[in-house]
Amino acid sequence: MKQPRYHIIIASFVFAILVWISINMADEYALVKHIPVVVENMREGKALRFPIPKTISANFRGRGWQLATIYFSTDLKYYIDVSMLGSEVYRITSHDFFEHVKLPMAVQPLDVKPETLVLALAEYKEKRVPVIPRLVLNYHEGFGQVGSLHVTPESVVVGGAANLSEAVLRWYTEYRKYDNLRSPVNEDLELEEPPTFSLEVVPHSVHVQVDVRPFAERTISELQ
Repeated sequence: MKQPRYHIIIASFVFAILVWISINMADEYALVKHIPVVVENMREGKALRFPIPKTISANFRGRGWQLATIYFSTDLKYYIDVSMLGSEVYRITSHDFFEHVKLPMAVQPLDVKPETLVLALAEYKEKRVPVIPRLVLNYHEGFGQVGSLHVTPESVVVGGAANLSEAVLRWYTEYRKYDNLRSPVNEDLELEEPPTFSLEVVPHSVHVQVDVRPFAERTISELQ
């Protein structure tokens, strides 16, 4: 009896996959790519006066192999050089896309969001605000919190353009949920990351302590 020629079966299967990929990669597709924004050459003592997002989204259309190159690229960045910026307002539009992004392939974006970025510099200002922990604490039956929740440090420094930093009244930690607690919480929590380049917060984390203990049953006997 002849043994099955597995190498021929495998080679045929691989060849069929490659042919399928080749045919499909020649078709046109749409791709939305979220591109990280990089702000370069910020001068000391200055800050962005208007919120600038940390990513932009670009909608591309092209052949599959072209879009695959964009999709898998880890070096795709949207660079903004602010070395020549002053207090005057300067706008970047979607028409300026290729001045800030070097695409690995000659693919034209159909749509860029946001369509316009408004740039200007202002004096950098700092203020200290309280930290608000975003915690959900669920205790095991018979256990509960003893004393107050402690956050160290209790406040952090928020920096940015005065019109933006002055509007900040508090800063939150990341969300964390604890279930079935039977022991104290004693760990570091990251602070929420600023959503734009216009603000920064220092430090980036705080330490949270919650004392959790079992409730002791008390028996009160009447004195005869």
